[in-house]
Amino acid sequence: MAKTKATPTEKYWKKRQEELEKKWDKKSREEIERELRAYYEQSLTHIEKDISALYQRFATDNGMDMAAAQQLLTGKEYRVWRMDIAEYVKEINATGNQELLRELNTLAMRSRITRLDALRAGTLKEMALLSKKTEKAMKEFLKSGYEDFYYQGLYEIGKKRGLEGAVSLVDGDKLERVLRVPWSGKNYSKRIWTNGAKLAKTIQQNIIAAAHRGVSVQDMTRVVRQKMGVGTKEAVRLVRTELNYVQNQAALHSIKDAGMKYYRFIATLDKRTSTVCQSHDGDVFPVEEAMPGKNMPPLHPHCRSVISGCLRGEYKPQSGTRIARDENGKNVFVPSYMKYDDWRAVYVDKKLTLEEWKAGNVALQATNALGALNAGAQSGTMNMNQIRMFIPAKTISEAEDYARSVLGIPNVSYKGCDADTANAWNRGLHDSFSRFPELKKNFGFVGEVHERNAMLKPVLRQHYADDYRKRAAWLPPAQIDQLADAATRKTMKQLQVAKGTLAVSFSESRAPFSDFRGVSVNRDHGKDAKKFAQVLTKDVGSKFHPVGCDSIRSVLDHEIGHQLDNLLGIRDIQTIKELFDSRTHTELSDALSRYAWDNKNRNRYAEMIAEAWAEYCNNPNPREIAVTVGKTIESEYQKQFGKGGGTP
Repeated sequence: MAKTKATPTEKYWKKRQEELEKKWDKKSREEIERELRAYYEQSLTHIEKDISALYQRFATDNGMDMAAAQQLLTGKEYRVWRMDIAEYVKEINATGNQELLRELNTLAMRSRITRLDALRAGTLKEMALLSKKTEKAMKEFLKSGYEDFYYQGLYEIGKKRGLEGAVSLVDGDKLERVLRVPWSGKNYSKRIWTNGAKLAKTIQQNIIAAAHRGVSVQDMTRVVRQKMGVGTKEAVRLVRTELNYVQNQAALHSIKDAGMKYYRFIATLDKRTSTVCQSHDGDVFPVEEAMPGKNMPPLHPHCRSVISGCLRGEYKPQSGTRIARDENGKNVFVPSYMKYDDWRAVYVDKKLTLEEWKAGNVALQATNALGALNAGAQSGTMNMNQIRMFIPAKTISEAEDYARSVLGIPNVSYKGCDADTANAWNRGLHDSFSRFPELKKNFGFVGEVHERNAMLKPVLRQHYADDYRKRAAWLPPAQIDQLADAATRKTMKQLQVAKGTLAVSFSESRAPFSDFRGVSVNRDHGKDAKKFAQVLTKDVGSKFHPVGCDSIRSVLDHEIGHQLDNLLGIRDIQTIKELFDSRTHTELSDALSRYAWDNKNRNRYAEMIAEAWAEYCNNPNPREIAVTVGKTIESEYQKQFGKGGGTP
């Protein structure tokens, strides 16, 4: 995080983002929120009609008007069963006692209301329909918001500094991924269905309670109306928060696609601004470190903060203004570089006049100008992608930052590993990407395999839930949740790794797995680099792994071999197949390694290729199989991509 002052160009972008946010805030209130309120009102009407119909049916069946029926159902009479139903029926048949018949019907009706025999299914169905309509409406609205913020962002950036390449249409897959991500624990779709199920349960419980108390139809519907009102407010809060999330994701993508490396956090300047947004107003963050809920809006429900592009390291004298609000809520024009705390001191708390603040700010500007001259030499301010030399990290956090900001891998976690393991992994990836730039497209995750599974699980769970809702829309949300949970458990079980596993390569290209492709180390070994190396030395000595492959780097190269095989189709080349097919298991063990054939990989050539690549990269004098596989990989890369593939 850094607190630099905005340049004139940045001030222009900031103003445009603020204006766009206001436009969509108004659009939200006038369109989607009005539409959602109508949906909730419609559902309320249906539930109220069901309640009235239940009472009316009782009145009709007993030959009385609605008023008399309500009086009977809410009165103190007929509240206790004096015998079981069979006994009531027997006596009524024997005597024809109409009063006893009325008692039986009243008790049965009260029981039906209490058990929700007639209302339960109707309420669940209505809430499911409401959730479905809400989800559809929100999805379309959020998509529109994303597209507008994305294109407007690119336009405004290009207007001031040009764009590095041509502007392309919004990537539909990217947009779907944005909507699918559970950035706050759940994505918008999951929250809609969760809120719907919760509301249905609340309504049912309140109807039961009301029935026990013997309340009238009017009182019962009044309770339902109150709870639906709460649900409506929840829906409005959700759409506003999710809209803010989508808008800022679009802004971030436009900043990134325009070739910019940093963004600035912009808090709304008025008395409603939250404390957490106040603290971040004007802060600058690297694009690759953006995390909604932490250093990027939304930071809380109803968040109004936005982001804009930042030309990090540039300093120019400050000029211009931005719109804020005074203590009375009226618009005022303040210097564009004024931070929230300054605005509050001048316009709310009246601790300083504007002129006093400006006078005291002159020295601060001079200090910032000097600091900006050295900004490129400070941590996190350089274009690290241009640095060819690998710099080892001192901590896991630094290693993760390197993987994200320098290697460009979006999902990273080395939790559970030590710094030496993480550095070996990052160094190997740095070298591999330098040799094979196209390989980078196969990487959505790097780090520890259990952490990968932990990140993947909620995304996978949402994917299954969305899929079931599309294919089996008639099922109630609770059942869909159960199916999604079962499918998730089954898949996650398949992705579990045994304690003895050193590392894994994952190349699944289907959504949502594609975002987690990459190579991962097992923390059971990665937590202690020295012990890890000892295990590898023993394995090499027993010919389980190839000569020279007694380092953590060699394990990484083995997994990279799998990724290269997947990228280039090495396993399908006849000369590669013959390396395996022409040798016995003993010969393979002597010429390469025992693991080249003694493994559970479904493709018989896969581990031989990975083992050979590891030896080719780590043995100063690689043997025949390793050389053949290594040179084949390099030549195939040259053939398919026309560049790279050579010795680093």
